[in-house]
Amino acid sequence: LDVGGGTESLETLERAREVKRAIKTQSVASSLPYHADVVAGSTDYVDFLGNKRDSYFWLRGVYFCGAPLQIDMKFSTVDAPNAGSVLFDVVRAMKLALERKLSGAVLPVCAYAFKRPPQAYPLEAADAKFIEFVEKGV
Repeated sequence: LDVGGGTESLETLERAREVKRAIKTQSVASSLPYHADVVAGSTDYVDFLGNKRDSYFWLRGVYFCGAPLQIDMKFSTVDAPNAGSVLFDVVRAMKLALERKLSGAVLPVCAYAFKRPPQAYPLEAADAKFIEFVEKGV
């Protein structure tokens, strides 16, 4: 469950935005090393939250002797800066790409920063490819 008062939450509510929700869900699910039922993306717009976002996570599993386990978590953030660090990385990497006279989709950057890159990699591999691009230009 993910609720927010920002424009992203409002836009995601429009049923035409189901594609955006599907992309977010697929992005999260693909990063897991196992199958799990996953739903990602804003589930509601709550105007009084303003630029805040509350995300709720439910984790179910088993522990000793197969006994069931459930963990409920709430994660509250200011929504606007959530992607800031990744966007800074993208801007710096694109500056390097321009200096190296690259054009088109720069695959290591896309795989590192975007939910649906032209070529996807597991999270650790995407991070490694991004670092290699920045440090070595590969």
